[in-house]
Amino acid sequence: MLKNIPQKRALFYLLVLGALPLLFVIISFQAKKNFQDGLSRTLSQACLQKTEQNGRELFNRVTKKAFATSDPFYLNKEVETFQLLSRETEELKKLSACSFQSDERGIQRRMSFLSGPDNSISFAASPERRFSNCREIIFSLAHPVEVDLPDLQSLLTKIEGVSIKGNPPPQTRPHLIVAQLSFEKKEGFLHESYLVNLQLIQREYGK
Repeated sequence: MLKNIPQKRALFYLLVLGALPLLFVIISFQAKKNFQDGLSRTLSQACLQKTEQNGRELFNRVTKKAFATSDPFYLNKEVETFQLLSRETEELKKLSACSFQSDERGIQRRMSFLSGPDNSISFAASPERRFSNCREIIFSLAHPVEVDLPDLQSLLTKIEGVSIKGNPPPQTRPHLIVAQLSFEKKEGFLHESYLVNLQLIQREYGK
Protein backbone atom coordinates (compact mmCIF):
# COMPACT_ATOMS: atom_id res chain seq x y z
CA MET A 1 0.00 0.00 0.00
CA LEU A 2 2.85 2.38 0.83
CA LYS A 3 4.28 1.66 -2.58
CA ASN A 4 1.21 3.28 -4.14
CA ILE A 5 1.88 6.63 -2.34
CA PRO A 6 3.83 9.08 -4.46
CA GLN A 7 7.37 9.66 -3.29
CA LYS A 8 6.89 13.39 -2.61
CA ARG A 9 3.76 12.76 -0.54
CA ALA A 10 5.46 10.00 1.39
CA LEU A 11 8.37 12.33 2.10
CA PHE A 12 5.91 14.96 3.31
CA TYR A 13 4.25 12.46 5.64
CA LEU A 14 7.63 11.46 7.04
CA LEU A 15 8.51 15.12 7.69
CA VAL A 16 5.19 15.68 9.47
CA LEU A 17 5.64 12.57 11.58
CA GLY A 18 9.17 13.63 12.43
CA ALA A 19 8.05 17.11 13.44
CA LEU A 20 5.27 15.87 15.74
CA PRO A 21 7.54 15.13 18.75
CA LEU A 22 9.14 18.58 18.43
CA LEU A 23 5.68 20.13 18.20
CA PHE A 24 4.58 18.26 21.32
CA VAL A 25 7.70 19.46 23.13
CA ILE A 26 7.02 23.09 22.13
CA ILE A 27 3.37 22.87 23.20
CA SER A 28 4.34 21.25 26.50
CA PHE A 29 7.05 23.86 27.11
CA GLN A 30 4.66 26.72 26.36
CA ALA A 31 2.00 25.24 28.64
CA LYS A 32 4.52 24.92 31.48
CA LYS A 33 5.74 28.46 30.86
CA ASN A 34 2.19 29.83 30.92
CA PHE A 35 1.53 27.96 34.16
CA GLN A 36 4.74 29.26 35.73
CA ASP A 37 4.00 32.82 34.59
CA GLY A 38 0.50 32.61 36.04
CA LEU A 39 1.82 31.17 39.28
CA SER A 40 4.45 33.92 39.47
CA ARG A 41 1.82 36.61 38.93
CA THR A 42 -0.41 35.03 41.59
CA LEU A 43 2.45 34.86 44.09
CA SER A 44 3.51 38.44 43.33
CA GLN A 45 -0.05 39.67 43.80
CA ALA A 46 -0.38 37.72 47.04
CA CYS A 47 2.91 39.18 48.32
CA LEU A 48 1.81 42.69 47.36
CA GLN A 49 -1.55 42.25 49.09
CA LYS A 50 0.18 40.91 52.21
CA THR A 51 2.63 43.82 52.20
CA GLU A 52 -0.24 46.31 51.87
CA GLN A 53 -2.15 44.54 54.65
CA ASN A 54 0.90 44.63 56.93
CA GLY A 55 1.37 48.31 56.11
CA ARG A 56 -2.26 49.10 56.95
CA GLU A 57 -2.05 47.14 60.21
CA LEU A 58 1.16 48.95 61.18
CA PHE A 59 -0.38 52.33 60.33
CA ASN A 60 -3.47 51.48 62.37
CA ARG A 61 -1.38 50.43 65.38
CA VAL A 62 0.79 53.56 65.21
CA THR A 63 -2.25 55.83 64.73
CA LYS A 64 -4.15 54.16 67.55
CA LYS A 65 -1.17 54.60 69.87
CA ALA A 66 -0.68 58.24 68.84
CA PHE A 67 -4.27 59.12 69.80
CA ALA A 68 -4.57 56.84 72.83
CA THR A 69 -5.12 59.82 75.17
CA SER A 70 -7.50 61.74 72.90
CA ASP A 71 -10.61 63.37 74.29
CA PRO A 72 -13.83 62.74 72.31
CA PHE A 73 -15.11 66.15 73.50
CA TYR A 74 -11.94 67.95 72.41
CA LEU A 75 -13.69 70.19 69.87
CA ASN A 76 -16.17 71.38 72.48
CA LYS A 77 -13.47 72.08 75.07
CA GLU A 78 -10.56 73.39 72.98
CA VAL A 79 -11.98 74.78 69.72
CA GLU A 80 -15.52 75.97 70.38
CA THR A 81 -14.30 77.93 73.44
CA PHE A 82 -11.60 79.71 71.45
CA GLN A 83 -12.15 83.48 71.40
CA LEU A 84 -11.91 84.83 67.85
CA LEU A 85 -10.54 88.28 66.96
CA SER A 86 -9.48 88.89 70.57
CA ARG A 87 -6.92 91.51 69.49
CA GLU A 88 -9.59 93.57 67.74
CA THR A 89 -11.94 93.16 70.70
CA GLU A 90 -9.35 94.65 73.06
CA GLU A 91 -8.71 97.56 70.71
CA LEU A 92 -12.43 98.26 70.41
CA LYS A 93 -12.77 98.28 74.20
CA LYS A 94 -10.02 100.90 74.42
CA LEU A 95 -11.69 103.01 71.74
CA SER A 96 -15.06 102.68 73.44
CA ALA A 97 -13.54 103.91 76.73
CA CYS A 98 -12.52 107.19 75.13
CA SER A 99 -14.74 110.21 75.81
CA PHE A 100 -15.75 110.78 72.18
CA GLN A 101 -15.89 108.59 69.09
CA SER A 102 -17.24 109.66 65.71
CA ASP A 103 -18.49 106.11 65.00
CA GLU A 104 -19.58 105.06 68.47
CA ARG A 105 -22.56 103.09 67.18
CA GLY A 106 -20.38 101.22 64.70
CA ILE A 107 -17.96 100.32 67.48
CA GLN A 108 -20.78 99.04 69.68
CA ARG A 109 -22.26 96.98 66.83
CA ARG A 110 -18.85 95.48 66.09
CA MET A 111 -18.22 94.63 69.73
CA SER A 112 -21.64 93.03 69.98
CA PHE A 113 -20.90 90.93 66.88
CA LEU A 114 -17.51 89.79 68.16
CA SER A 115 -18.79 88.86 71.63
CA GLY A 116 -22.04 87.24 70.49
CA PRO A 117 -22.93 83.86 68.98
CA ASP A 118 -22.77 85.13 65.39
CA ASN A 119 -18.97 84.95 65.41
CA SER A 120 -18.47 82.07 67.83
CA ILE A 121 -17.25 78.66 66.72
CA SER A 122 -20.06 76.13 66.89
CA PHE A 123 -20.04 72.68 65.30
CA ALA A 124 -22.94 70.54 64.16
CA ALA A 125 -22.21 66.80 64.36
CA SER A 126 -23.44 64.18 61.91
CA PRO A 127 -24.45 60.67 63.02
CA GLU A 128 -21.36 58.57 63.67
CA ARG A 129 -20.17 55.94 61.22
CA ARG A 130 -18.63 52.77 62.64
CA PHE A 131 -15.85 50.75 61.01
CA SER A 132 -13.87 47.69 62.08
CA ASN A 133 -11.09 49.69 63.73
CA CYS A 134 -12.60 53.13 64.40
CA ARG A 135 -15.63 55.35 64.28
CA GLU A 136 -16.02 58.64 62.42
CA ILE A 137 -18.05 61.74 63.14
CA ILE A 138 -18.28 64.67 60.73
CA PHE A 139 -18.32 68.10 62.39
CA SER A 140 -19.40 71.11 60.30
CA LEU A 141 -19.36 74.74 61.36
CA ALA A 142 -22.91 75.88 62.05
CA HIS A 143 -22.03 79.14 60.25
CA PRO A 144 -18.90 80.79 58.83
CA VAL A 145 -16.77 82.76 61.30
CA GLU A 146 -14.55 85.79 60.90
CA VAL A 147 -10.92 85.34 61.99
CA ASP A 148 -7.56 87.06 61.69
CA LEU A 149 -4.14 85.55 60.95
CA PRO A 150 -3.24 84.78 64.59
CA ASP A 151 -6.61 83.01 64.93
CA LEU A 152 -5.84 80.87 61.87
CA GLN A 153 -2.47 79.90 63.32
CA SER A 154 -4.01 78.95 66.66
CA LEU A 155 -6.77 76.94 65.01
CA LEU A 156 -4.24 75.07 62.86
CA THR A 157 -2.31 74.19 66.01
CA LYS A 158 -5.45 72.87 67.68
CA ILE A 159 -6.83 71.01 64.64
CA GLU A 160 -3.81 69.84 62.63
CA GLY A 161 -1.53 69.30 65.62
CA VAL A 162 1.26 71.45 64.19
CA SER A 163 3.36 73.66 66.44
CA ILE A 164 3.33 77.29 65.24
CA LYS A 165 5.52 79.91 66.90
CA GLY A 166 6.40 77.52 69.70
CA ASN A 167 2.79 76.79 70.68
CA PRO A 168 2.47 73.01 71.10
CA PRO A 169 -0.85 71.33 70.27
CA PRO A 170 -2.93 69.98 73.17
CA GLN A 171 -2.10 66.38 74.12
CA THR A 172 -5.78 65.38 74.14
CA ARG A 173 -6.25 66.18 70.43
CA PRO A 174 -8.07 63.37 68.58
CA HIS A 175 -7.41 62.36 64.99
CA LEU A 176 -8.90 65.29 63.07
CA ILE A 177 -9.01 65.46 59.27
CA VAL A 178 -9.91 68.65 57.41
CA ALA A 179 -12.57 67.52 54.94
CA GLN A 180 -13.53 70.97 53.62
CA LEU A 181 -12.01 74.39 54.14
CA SER A 182 -12.88 77.69 52.49
CA PHE A 183 -11.91 81.21 53.41
CA GLU A 184 -12.57 84.60 51.91
CA LYS A 185 -10.41 87.64 52.52
CA LYS A 186 -12.34 90.69 53.65
CA GLU A 187 -11.81 94.16 55.06
CA GLY A 188 -12.41 94.03 58.79
CA PHE A 189 -13.59 96.89 61.00
CA LEU A 190 -10.04 97.68 62.15
CA HIS A 191 -7.86 95.03 60.52
CA GLU A 192 -7.85 92.63 57.60
CA SER A 193 -9.74 89.42 58.35
CA TYR A 194 -10.94 86.19 56.75
CA LEU A 195 -14.37 84.58 56.57
CA VAL A 196 -13.82 80.87 57.20
CA ASN A 197 -16.01 77.80 56.75
CA LEU A 198 -14.81 74.40 57.91
CA GLN A 199 -15.76 70.74 58.02
CA LEU A 200 -13.81 68.16 60.03
CA ILE A 201 -13.76 64.38 60.32
CA GLN A 202 -13.01 63.13 63.83
CA ARG A 203 -11.78 59.55 64.10
CA GLU A 204 -11.89 57.70 67.38
CA TYR A 205 -10.12 54.39 67.94
CA GLY A 206 -11.02 51.69 70.39
CA LYS A 207 -8.93 51.25 73.51
